[in-house]
Amino acid sequence: MKWSEVVKSPLPQAFHVEADVCETVPPVSLKCVSFRAAFTSDGLLQETLLDVMVGCSTEGITQILEVSPSDAPDIETLMVQASFGRFSLALLPDGEGNWKKERLEAFAKAYFKAKDFSGLLFPLSGVLTFFFKRKMGMTAISLLEGELPSVRDFFKETYGEMRLDSPQTQKLIQMVQEAFEGVFGGAKEFDAFLTDTLKQVQNAG
Repeated sequence: MKWSEVVKSPLPQAFHVEADVCETVPPVSLKCVSFRAAFTSDGLLQETLLDVMVGCSTEGITQILEVSPSDAPDIETLMVQASFGRFSLALLPDGEGNWKKERLEAFAKAYFKAKDFSGLLFPLSGVLTFFFKRKMGMTAISLLEGELPSVRDFFKETYGEMRLDSPQTQKLIQMVQEAFEGVFGGAKEFDAFLTDTLKQVQNAG
């Protein structure tokens, strides 16, 4: 779907949207939108897309930027833009549902470095939430549990159910765990991060 179509529609949500026009005033009905990423040769978000997303952010619309395997963004700059633009990021697998380990590792490094980023970076954020739940002795059925309804609709349409009993999901979790452990310097160090973070949350409560 194109943004030029969305702005003329009464849709409450629209996914996989191409920002084809620089219309910065979204329809009043729109509550959640996901955009297909578009980058310049320097790895920066294209101006039309960025302007449209700023307009949506001003109106308080929930936004997700879809980053495909063929995209080559400047990841750290993208995380900064996502922080200030208040939008989430969704990394997409290839056409066969496979993930590139190097890409997950690169985004994992930027994820933990971006202290002001409060959005989602799926699937990394979903797997991290799963690790926290497991650390607290909680059970889960899917990586999508706990997400807001509008965002969950996008994730289900884009990724499927992501059930934990799926071999594909387990493979993803293992890859993300290895990426996280690489960021923190090992399995023990990552486990210590989980423990310390939970203690900080408990003390703050």
